[in-house]
Amino acid sequence: MAMIHVMVVEDNPLVREYIVRAISDEPGFKVVAAAESASDAMFHCQRLQIDIVLMDIHSRYGSDGLSVAREMKEKLRNVPIVMMTGMPTIGLIEEAKEIGVESFIPKDMPIVKVVEVLKSSLEGKHNYPY
Repeated sequence: MAMIHVMVVEDNPLVREYIVRAISDEPGFKVVAAAESASDAMFHCQRLQIDIVLMDIHSRYGSDGLSVAREMKEKLRNVPIVMMTGMPTIGLIEEAKEIGVESFIPKDMPIVKVVEVLKSSLEGKHNYPY
């Protein structure tokens, strides 16, 4: 089975490290990049072989995950993107759908479910809270 290369974008170091370790412990997954700023996502996607991106909506240095997701969808190969936030609002979810983001998850989702969403997003399925 080929490894699924994941990039994690999360500004909180504790949360980022937890997500990286939890996903890395899953068979078939390898985290190839972890960034604290959504603006770093473009840099990594242009230079690394990334199969899917798990990205926080809010990140460091004024970087907006949804704006970067829009740019990625416009400029890069179609890498599936799963957005996450601690405060999912209908407005954010609708904007993510409009951009073409594959899935949108709350940060309080158990890691087992996060992995399921990553897998289904790679299969072209969409996962949204509402």
